[in-house]
Amino acid sequence: MKLLKALTIIVLAMAAAAGAKAQEQEQQGANGEAFTFMRLDRSPVTSAMAGAGFSMTKGNFAYSAFGNPAAAAFMDKTVSAAANYRSWAPGILDEQHITAAFAVKPIGDLAIIAGYTKGIQPQLDEEDPFRPNDNNFTLGAAYAVTGSIGLGVNWHYVYQSLLEDYKLSGWAVDAVAHYAGDNFNLAGGVVSIGPKVVSQQSGAYPLPASAKIAGDYTLSFDAIRITAAADADYYFNSGNWGVSGGAQVGLAGMVFFRAGGRYAPAGSAIPTHIAVGGGLKYRFITLDMSYITMNSIIGNSIMGGISISL
Repeated sequence: MKLLKALTIIVLAMAAAAGAKAQEQEQQGANGEAFTFMRLDRSPVTSAMAGAGFSMTKGNFAYSAFGNPAAAAFMDKTVSAAANYRSWAPGILDEQHITAAFAVKPIGDLAIIAGYTKGIQPQLDEEDPFRPNDNNFTLGAAYAVTGSIGLGVNWHYVYQSLLEDYKLSGWAVDAVAHYAGDNFNLAGGVVSIGPKVVSQQSGAYPLPASAKIAGDYTLSFDAIRITAAADADYYFNSGNWGVSGGAQVGLAGMVFFRAGGRYAPAGSAIPTHIAVGGGLKYRFITLDMSYITMNSIIGNSIMGGISISL
């Protein structure tokens, strides 16, 4: 009976898009990818723009651990740290996500990045307190080759505890090159590249790897800064494209409004949705939040976080 339960969970976990255990028929994981939760946005800033903003270099650099590692090469502070909580798909999946991330520039143009994120799912059995969970440990580094060109790499160790005595694990790498201009940024590379995840019960599954390109452009009007950002992913396993576009409006560097949208074909790691959010900054402390809508599975997901830069 326990083996049957494990097999059922594995099929759901491997098949789901965007880390979900269940999807509508048209969004089921036809691509059969493992660890799709790796591709969920862990920053309330970029999440509020529906995933756009991968190339942005203004704000908190700690989230480079789960985004663009090369951006940390352009840190203007010594330390950046962040933590957040998210209620993920409360109407369908009811998962709870926590994330902590850290970046430090110890010497010259070198930055070190680290982070941990965990997704906790509801209990499978009311009589069993165990809750399936997803885990992603990250360690990375970035280096500014010149004043405008940076390179970054993140290494992820990932595992899912599907049952108390059953776990799937694997690893992946992100490698990104970044160009930082006066008022625009360009970034490109590969994300979630790694070996297939092997399950003795149900075979081997590819990771949701993609080639990614992103850019953003900022206009300044006295105390107002408007940044438009766009990202695109080409997923190697399925051959699908996913695109995100969004904008951030900053007032006096203290109040921020954000919105964006994403389109992706059925079965993609990150589904089509709309997002909004905002932030408040006072000195070295920033509070950010994001809200996702216009998707029947992940709609009403909300994330709130705090970050510091010193």
